[in-house]
Amino acid sequence: VVAELDPRPYEEEVRVAEASLGAAEASRRQAMVDIDDARRRLVMETKAVSAGVSATATIEEARLAVKRVEAAAQRAVASVAAENARLTTARSRVAESRLLAPFSGQVAIRYVDAGAMLSAGHAVVRVVGGAGSRLRFAVEPDQAAGLAPGVELSARVDTVAAPIRAVVRQVSPALDPASGMLFVEAELRASAGVGAVLRPGLAAMVRVP
Repeated sequence: VVAELDPRPYEEEVRVAEASLGAAEASRRQAMVDIDDARRRLVMETKAVSAGVSATATIEEARLAVKRVEAAAQRAVASVAAENARLTTARSRVAESRLLAPFSGQVAIRYVDAGAMLSAGHAVVRVVGGAGSRLRFAVEPDQAAGLAPGVELSARVDTVAAPIRAVVRQVSPALDPASGMLFVEAELRASAGVGAVLRPGLAAMVRVP
């Protein structure tokens, strides 16, 4: 976790959504009971009309009652679905209030302080990955001919006595407009002891074949 928004408003949304879902579920259960009751009454009225103890109109009334409670049940089911979706959204907002780093590493820059107001898309921190240090350097266009992904280089990094092996991972396909150079990115293959002292921003000298 590199940052956390105040989750209280979202947690309140979850509680409200849970209560609304509970009420919707209760309405759905009541609608199911009403359907059973209306259908039972329809059967009773049908038998009564057949026995000659009730008027034929009562059957139509009973059938209309069944249709009414079935429509109410459909509305109740739709309400449950809507409240479920609302609760899912509220829970997602609670989960999204915690900003997680997508990979392991170190916080290099913190752009905001605790309690600051943020807008959508605002940078919070800059995280530098700890798995595999990268070396970025520029070369003249004619020097880039021998550089391709997989080519091994030798680099001398500040604060490190021995040269470090580096493997080219990417060569820019276009010249940098400001310098007229091509940028190259390589992965440093340092031992565990050397890798522990490497830090972002260190200068290096690269031997290009």
